Amino acid sequence: MAAKGLESDEAPWQKMVKVFGARTAKNNAAHLLPHLKSNFRILDVGCGIGSITIDLANLVLDGEVVGIDTNESTTPMAQQMAQDKGVSNVKFSFGDAHDLSAFPDESFDVVHAHQVALHLPNPVKALKEMRRVLKTGGVLSLRDNIDLMHYPLDPWIQKNQDWFRDLSRKSGANPQGGSYTHDWTHQAGFPWDKIDSAVVSWSVSTLEDRRFWASGGKNAFRTMGLKAGYGNEKDYDEIERAWEAWAEKDEGRMV
Repeated sequence: MAAKGLESDEAPWQKMVKVFGARTAKNNAAHLLPHLKSNFRILDVGCGIGSITIDLANLVLDGEVVGIDTNESTTPMAQQMAQDKGVSNVKFSFGDAHDLSAFPDESFDVVHAHQVALHLPNPVKALKEMRRVLKTGGVLSLRDNIDLMHYPLDPWIQKNQDWFRDLSRKSGANPQGGSYTHDWTHQAGFPWDKIDSAVVSWSVSTLEDRRFWASGGKNAFRTMGLKAGYGNEKDYDEIERAWEAWAEKDEGRMV
């Protein structure tokens, strides 16, 4: 039986909106906000369902924000969210970070990518494209995960994380890409004296937040993992139970 508060009859797309729709410019791109001006043109690479993109559009009301993603199924969700929020200076379309040929050189004041570079098989190539479409003196804004830690430790949650990291690496991605973005950016042509980097952390500690993250974490890797040969159905049942138990522990934390 699922732990209280984790049961859900939501469709997969509703869960996607609930989890990824919680991302905001303030929470996920705070480092960028001081650099914005109201007339800026921004490219949001790997925008997903567009919650950060739309937030950015509200901060450049005299400008424009363009969101692109390789997952075309998210575009209608992003467009609907923008419509529901009454934001008109934003548009969404298909786009691959490795090939931004749809945009001419020096098209944008800001290029933003949240949790994108770590998923790319060739991040330096993509960053070179981002640099090309960026205006001289413009801002490239990157944020990528370095690590994910849980307390108390649970062998099933750890197994889930290990499987995910292993499959990510086999697919050409880097699940700890945040440790490399400064170097990738330099390889893409940015001089060292123009690269700023910092590390921040999130702590998930309240019961509400633990249940929220557990509801996504317990099923996030099942389909992909099974298809790739990681574990069996019983293993993922154990992983779900581990996530549910973790969420209900007062001492539970995720950083």
